[in-house]
Amino acid sequence: MASAAQAENTSRSVRATLWILLIVYIFNFIDRQIVNILAEPIAIDLGLSDTQIGLMTGLAFALFSAWCRGSSSGVAACASTRSLTGKVRFHRALDPAAPAPPARS
Repeated sequence: MASAAQAENTSRSVRATLWILLIVYIFNFIDRQIVNILAEPIAIDLGLSDTQIGLMTGLAFALFSAWCRGSSSGVAACASTRSLTGKVRFHRALDPAAPAPPARS
């Protein structure tokens, strides 16, 4: 009986995870399209050339997006908790007003 309830909870969490990933994918797609849709009004407003618009929608956007993904995935992919704890301590040293990490049990 317990395994059936556990399987149901696992199934629900898998479905919830898939829905969350779908929503994130949709927002990511919309985010990429907004810049392309608004490229002409942005160019007129800021007085940008076609080359600058091409960089804004292509190379610059790709590099910025890759940098954001790389920096966030680098923290998430830490191999050990000790390494992550060291990084937290380093960042706390830079910003003493940051909230303290939770105490270990």
